Amino acid sequence: MSLDFRIADCVVAERVRLMAIPALLIVAVVCGCGGGNASHLSANTRNVNFGSVNVGSTNSQLVTITNESATNVNVSAEASGTGFAVSGAANTALTPQQSMSLYVTFDPAAAGSASGTLSVTSTASPAPLNIQLSGKGTGSGLSVVLNWNPSTSSSIVGYNVYRSTQGPGSYSKLNSSANSSTSYTDTSVTGNTTYYYAVTSVNASNEESGYSNQVSVTTPGD
Repeated sequence: MSLDFRIADCVVAERVRLMAIPALLIVAVVCGCGGGNASHLSANTRNVNFGSVNVGSTNSQLVTITNESATNVNVSAEASGTGFAVSGAANTALTPQQSMSLYVTFDPAAAGSASGTLSVTSTASPAPLNIQLSGKGTGSGLSVVLNWNPSTSSSIVGYNVYRSTQGPGSYSKLNSSANSSTSYTDTSVTGNTTYYYAVTSVNASNEESGYSNQVSVTTPGD
């Protein structure tokens, strides 16, 4: 009877050891698969913020893309979102660890916040590398162009331009220093507003004349 018990104990122990081996093998396989790196493209940034850009103006930023794979790939990119565009990526070939530059631009068509996406793809994988784009259009895109006759005095070196939304007596000077030409473009106007303008002449001693005749302009609505 004691011999039978010893045999039974050994059998049980062997069964436990054999059952434990597959469990250890499964854990090893799972850990091995999870340790791989599936990414084949990298970017120097994942978010591009253009900040505030005047309507009618363009701001550009550089994005660097690198081929992190061990094989040659062809890379393309496209930008989505109003006002965003990209250049420098038309099926460009990259060797392993080679980089390329993408020039992303923001040209707001209207005032307000805008967002978009720069999608970079390669022949190595259909999954794109997405980079978020954001910016804000400022100003109305409107401008007022002023022209006036030059002063007949030979001592005049420039002119100051004044603007008001209420009429004479509440003017604000627009230029920081005397304007040497007889024209001025005001780009800081908004839509559906009436503006009043006047000009003064300035001599070499920085003495200023009185206001010229007043002109008014009403900008179109938004």
